[in-house]
Amino acid sequence: MMIEFSRGCRFRCAFCFEAEKYYHVRAFSLERIEREVNLLFARGARLFHLMDPILGNANAATLSALGKIFARIQAIDRCEISVEVFGDLLNNATVPHLQPFTIFDVGLQSTNPIVLRNIRRGFHRERFIDGIGLLKKLDRQVNIYLIMGLPGETVLSYLEGIRFAVSIDPSYLFLNPLCVLSGTELRDRAKEFGLRYDPHPPYNILETPDMTPEEIQKLRLFSKALTEEHNLKIGR
Repeated sequence: MMIEFSRGCRFRCAFCFEAEKYYHVRAFSLERIEREVNLLFARGARLFHLMDPILGNANAATLSALGKIFARIQAIDRCEISVEVFGDLLNNATVPHLQPFTIFDVGLQSTNPIVLRNIRRGFHRERFIDGIGLLKKLDRQVNIYLIMGLPGETVLSYLEGIRFAVSIDPSYLFLNPLCVLSGTELRDRAKEFGLRYDPHPPYNILETPDMTPEEIQKLRLFSKALTEEHNLKIGR
């Protein structure tokens, strides 16, 4: 069951439509959230994906209240509950309240400073490493995501991002091609950045000034093979 508890995001990542749709975060009340979670649980839902882009980095009080809601259903029957988090922003004050959640999706996206500026995305290497370390202490599944074909990304810098992600040893690794989504800043600035993309959904990147079509195709195949090899270890 995919569910959202809020609309909007305080970040303005250029590849994400949340950045353009809502300029302020508007959250549902805790009472409404509890009613909806309890209703879905009563109807048989045992796998929840919380889609809020910043939920895992809410303040300690909010996370504590949300954690209690999910802890109550976890006490009745085992549930898988995934939440999206920013690795750089995790800290000792908030991570303990994430205990009831079981899967953490962490968007690394890129480690290239040029790319990060182009997509208006923050990244602090040491804080990211520390944040992932805090999640691992919970003994939970930690998934790390990178995007291939972002503006300014080169073949070498993309491979460096993969090397960094692998060095952290995530539970699962996901390497996805850029989708130049309608309603995002990257779609609006595609010509400026020199992005050529498939005009049909999901609007996969085809070429950039720093990656030829042949290089993108090879990186897609390499990324697929690498993720399959890395992720197989979970079942071993």
